Amino acid sequence: MAEKHTSIYEALPGPTFIRVMILAPGEADDEIFCWLVPSDLDADHYSFPDSDLPRPIESFNVAEGSTSRGKRQKFMVPFDIHFPKNGAGAQQMHQFQRYSALSYVWGDATHPKYITLGGEHHFPVTENLHAVLRSLRKRHEGIRLWVDAVCINQANYEEKRVQIGLMRRVYQQAEEVVAYVPLPDQDQGNVVELIPKVVKAAALVIEATASSETGAKDRDAAEEAEKPLSSALAKGYRSSTVWFDESVVKDPEAFVVRKALDQQSPKHPLEAYDIPPVDSPLWSSWRRFFASPYFERIWILQEFSLAKNLRLHLGTKSINADFVMIACHAIKEYSGAKNADYMLRRGDDVSPQASRGLQRAWRMFSGRMQTKDNSRATLIDTLLEGRRFLATDPRDKVYALLGLAKDGELFNEHVSYAPEETPARVFARFASVLAEQGHGEAVLLQAGLAGNLPRDGLPSWVPNWADPYPPINPPMLPLQGTHTTTSTSSIPIQITDPSKLITHATIIDRIQETTLEFPRSPNEEYEFIRAFVKAAMLTTHTMGASKKPDDSPEDISDMLFSTIVRKEFHSEEKLRSLKSGFRSFLAWFPTVVEASREITHDRVAIQKVDSPEDFRVFMAAAFRSTGATRFCLTDQGCFGLVPQCAEAGDHVVMIEGSRVPFVLRDSAEKDGEYKLVGNGYFRGVGAGPGEGSGATESCRIVLV
Repeated sequence: MAEKHTSIYEALPGPTFIRVMILAPGEADDEIFCWLVPSDLDADHYSFPDSDLPRPIESFNVAEGSTSRGKRQKFMVPFDIHFPKNGAGAQQMHQFQRYSALSYVWGDATHPKYITLGGEHHFPVTENLHAVLRSLRKRHEGIRLWVDAVCINQANYEEKRVQIGLMRRVYQQAEEVVAYVPLPDQDQGNVVELIPKVVKAAALVIEATASSETGAKDRDAAEEAEKPLSSALAKGYRSSTVWFDESVVKDPEAFVVRKALDQQSPKHPLEAYDIPPVDSPLWSSWRRFFASPYFERIWILQEFSLAKNLRLHLGTKSINADFVMIACHAIKEYSGAKNADYMLRRGDDVSPQASRGLQRAWRMFSGRMQTKDNSRATLIDTLLEGRRFLATDPRDKVYALLGLAKDGELFNEHVSYAPEETPARVFARFASVLAEQGHGEAVLLQAGLAGNLPRDGLPSWVPNWADPYPPINPPMLPLQGTHTTTSTSSIPIQITDPSKLITHATIIDRIQETTLEFPRSPNEEYEFIRAFVKAAMLTTHTMGASKKPDDSPEDISDMLFSTIVRKEFHSEEKLRSLKSGFRSFLAWFPTVVEASREITHDRVAIQKVDSPEDFRVFMAAAFRSTGATRFCLTDQGCFGLVPQCAEAGDHVVMIEGSRVPFVLRDSAEKDGEYKLVGNGYFRGVGAGPGEGSGATESCRIVLV
């Protein structure tokens, strides 16, 4: 929006300088006046306390500007100053100006509003930015802000490249980061009221759980537990009967399965401690909060994660972001519904968007904790974690994460906003650099033909980071229960041109048959059960046809279990819990499906499971392992999980140096060239050909 206003910007004095906006005071309807001053991040006394940098002192100065009608106005605005060490001479402007950084969604730029910049320039900004500046502006004193759309010359590609390299420091050195999540007045009040209630209930759950585990008799907790439960979900904890309205429920089977899963509750559910019922207006406001576009934008992930102090500004009310994180954690860990009934309400138009917003928020929470623990991920892993976020410019799906990655500075030289730098070109360049740095396996784990968006000329081996969904959700490696894409193994590769990757691989098998798609979302429980049934039928039919004298039903069930959870990825201790949960699942799900088909009137009886905690552990692992895959059978009789777009006839290969198998498809253009479908899992296949595989000699392959 600033192409016609490049004359406003003076060149920054050095590579560690940013611009800070001075926002003048004003009444609600006054025009907005701002000034820009340079600020050297290296001169921050508080970030470098052991240096001889002078301590800043706040002072006030008079600034003057012209209104849109030509009227001159004067304002008192704040600046940081310092005095010379020897005491001689007048005060001087401090090289570092303390500031708060703004985290917000740019919004629609087609109908701009205007602010007065530098006292006389009428500068266009989006309606959303205009609204937040009005909301933050004080009546009698100015404030200092860093606002990307104004403080960076958006028309200067080289300046943008340099400033992107400073983003991590901009947010870490800010006194406060203000996250603008605008809500109507009623919703603001409801959210600010709800969060303390959830946090208080979580504290009571923890206290009650600790008391029960130690055998102590906590009379207060016991009395609290005997009170009528405040949530409509409470019916599920006291009775096996689920009630519903047949005129509203369009898919009874799916509804009953989800409610049955909800009923496998913890011993001390959050709902027992006076949180509002699920139909409370407070939860409606909670959903509208997470449905905000704020939780969609890729740049927000970095801004939210890096802030020292983060305040969520809702309009007229604010709340500390850490309290929101605690409330979300409490609902996830202690609620019987596990967010389902709070985030997904039939007839609520914002529910789907709210659910997606919460998923992204969890990634933001994780990034914030990693920053505090100094355990930030590498860029290749951060790129995967950022897939669910959106960007107006697809290139920002990479650039916006450099400040968040612990090795991001190594890639700053590859940033370019030049018009010829298309998203496909940027993605291919970063994929090549990452592969050459030893992350070849991790790059291929994120690549493939599967996905929701067209690849627009991208080679199959280059990840389409613009697509919010990776080929398989998520790529995983067998590392004793960890789930990561970080590769320490070295894949010998050669990239001859931007479109071809040459490596060596062993073709070990071929896909013979695939079943139904496993759902990507853990909220699609019934679709998971349908896909599981088809996988069980294929396993039973195949093993039954080749039955050996010593085979047993336990062998079939073990084969299915091992594939569904990717057995090699878990420790022995975790596997014991998973197997217990799997047995509970096998005993439980047929009764639920059968019950849902024999619904009488408007109710159905739900069977409780044995070992509910293990049951939940298994369900979580199964959803994670199977998300966005199909169960398959190969020519060699191996069962596995492959990308949803995999087809019969696709090859199963082990690329030299890799620990996981990949699925390749013959290229129609040239013999010996293949398209990467994605990575897969085949029981017993990893870090080399599996037992009984039809492995051949390693050969040269070309991925296109």
